[in-house]
Amino acid sequence: RVPALETVERRLVAGVPLFWLRIKQPLPFAFSPTEVLTDPSPYETLRRVGQLADPIHTVITEGAFPDHRPGSVVSVLERGDDRIVLEVDGPGGLVVVRRLYHPRWKATSEGKPLRTSVAQLILMGVEVPPGRHRVVLEVPAGREKLAGGLAILVALACLVVIWRHRG
Repeated sequence: RVPALETVERRLVAGVPLFWLRIKQPLPFAFSPTEVLTDPSPYETLRRVGQLADPIHTVITEGAFPDHRPGSVVSVLERGDDRIVLEVDGPGGLVVVRRLYHPRWKATSEGKPLRTSVAQLILMGVEVPPGRHRVVLEVPAGREKLAGGLAILVALACLVVIWRHRG
């Protein structure tokens, strides 16, 4: 039994007990931490994240955020698979989004690019300037189309090689 988890369902499948669990109080979808620590080693970060008393209060990132100031208010305006829109109001610094970090995600505010970083080993971190800003995170469609086109070309090339070597 883990106090932070609750059992949603129990089932016996082929004689094996299965449990579906849910985190009682998951992280908010987007938040501004009080403290930002830096650790470039993923192994050390993994150890430290597991020992954090409050993962909303303290966040560990791969890069430094010396301009981070606690106290920003973060509101989620739009939440999609490849587009997230936030409204951030405060002294500026790191905002963490409960979305798996990937370098294809791009963050902008008022048309200007914002720096993204890995937070808590897997989450998306965005550096936001002081003041009130609308922050847009999205995966540019052009890159998806390029990746899809390349995948089709590779598949066609594989089919040509297979067809030539059949005989």
